Amino acid sequence: MDPEAEAQWLLQQRSWVENADGPLRWAMTLDIKTETGDPMEWDDHGFMIDILCDMHPLQVLMKCSQVGATTFEILKAYFLAQVMNRRIIYSLPTATLVEDLNTTKLEPIETFNPKITAGVTNNKKSKSWGKGFILFRGTRGEAQDVMVSADYIIADEVNHSEINVVEGLESRLSASKIQAQWWFGHPTHPGIGVDNKWQESDQREWHVKCRSCGDEQHLDFWQNVDSEREIYVCRICNAHLTDDDRRNGRWLATVHEVDGKPPKWHGYHISHMVAPWIPCWKVLEAEKKSKEY
Repeated sequence: MDPEAEAQWLLQQRSWVENADGPLRWAMTLDIKTETGDPMEWDDHGFMIDILCDMHPLQVLMKCSQVGATTFEILKAYFLAQVMNRRIIYSLPTATLVEDLNTTKLEPIETFNPKITAGVTNNKKSKSWGKGFILFRGTRGEAQDVMVSADYIIADEVNHSEINVVEGLESRLSASKIQAQWWFGHPTHPGIGVDNKWQESDQREWHVKCRSCGDEQHLDFWQNVDSEREIYVCRICNAHLTDDDRRNGRWLATVHEVDGKPPKWHGYHISHMVAPWIPCWKVLEAEKKSKEY
């Protein structure tokens, strides 16, 4: 990189670090592509923007599948390592899933976004940008031999991981001033894994405003789904909630105290109803097969 280009890059980095929406500015400036090579769909994934930019040290993301959350979390990790020089341990349930993540997401993202990996030392289990790095580990056997210090533990698919191993990774944070833990995944049992942290969080829900009566509400399957018309409706006046209504929602905390104190964790709940490209009939169809709505 020539001196002028390097100076411009450092100026951009400073602006990204100093602004609360730095990760979003970074992604838009670099014109980040997804693992399929398509441009990021910011309008349809508006519910992920606050999560992308949230740097609170304790976060839990209780999510369904196929809404792009993992891609956004990976990009967030890249931003932290590349721009902010943070040290990250990214855990998955098994070493096989680490290999799958590398093949299906990391390698394609890096191929379509060469600016992300400029100057990176790269292999299947780690990526280093100098001071910043991401170390990928499975929790069954592999994570137990992690000896490096870190600033962030990003635990993906927590409920399918060895939770005691995920919890043990906290010891890798003791030398850091940040000591961040971000847990995400699909809940499997009450009080276990992501649900346990969700109960300790401020439980943010994506709220949608009804154009008819003005009520702002988060979408609930039993109150906002009209199974006969196969549409989303307002729980107050029964008016149709459109895709644009869902697209233009906002995150609001629903819990303000846990055991008499402000919640320590930021919590986000993403269901298929939040995703504006998923029609109501698909949610109804999924409800017949599982509880992942």
